Parts: sequence; structure tokens; C-alpha cells
Amino acid sequence: MISASSSVSDFLEKIEIFPNNYKAYYNLGVLYDRQGTLKKAMANYKSTIAINPAFINAHFNLGNIYHNQGLLEEAIHQYRKVTELDPTDLEAHNNLGVVYARQGKLDKAIAQWGKVLEIEPQNKSAEENINKAKEMME
Repeated sequence: MISASSSVSDFLEKIEIFPNNYKAYYNLGVLYDRQGTLKKAMANYKSTIAINPAFINAHFNLGNIYHNQGLLEEAIHQYRKVTELDPTDLEAHNNLGVVYARQGKLDKAIAQWGKVLEIEPQNKSAEENINKAKEMME
């Protein structure tokens, strides 16, 4: 976990001592992400994944960066990896739905939001997204 006093140099030092410390790469990625230094954030999330391919948070955060940059296929790849590792991850299913909707793939978007409702039947946001997508398909 990153404390308020954590700095880039703290994590760089950890990485120098323990080069396979995927959590240090991840935390460094989070710091860079918060600073808006996205290339460095992405590089550190990718290093995290190279060391520990099952570390969900790195895939999710990398997917968010790709999504925000309009790199939708790359975002889909990362979010799908999250849902493979944890089929109950609501945020990843929701974000997949949003990305598919941005691509105009409303049937795939609805399917993802449907998975959100399977996991959390009272999810109003997923219901609203499905209704909006169905209206767009008419």
C-alpha cells in the first residue's frame, strides 16, 4: 500500500534491491499514474505484469490508461484479462461494457453489463447502461 509519504525514490530503491518485487513496480506505477506521468506508469504496470501476470490491479490500471487514451483494443485486452482472473470483478465487466459501447458494439456492451447484474442484481448503473444501449439499438 502506498502511504502519503511514499515517494518515487522509495520504490526505485526497493526495485534496485529486489528487482522482482512486483508490488514495488506496481506502487511506482500508481505514483506515476497519480502524477500524470502515464508512460512511466504504463511501463511499471507492464513490469508488474511481467513478474506476476496474475496481479489484477496492474491489468486494471493499465486498461484504464489505455481506455482514457482511446486505445480501446488494448483496454479490452487488459479488462478481459482481469475478468479471466476474477470473473466477479464488477468494475472490469462495467469498463468492458463502456469500451464496447464506445466502439459501437452494443451487443457486447449489454452482455458485459448483464454480467454485472448477474453478480450484483441491484446494480442500477448496469441497468441504466443496458437500457440506454437498447434504446440506441432501436
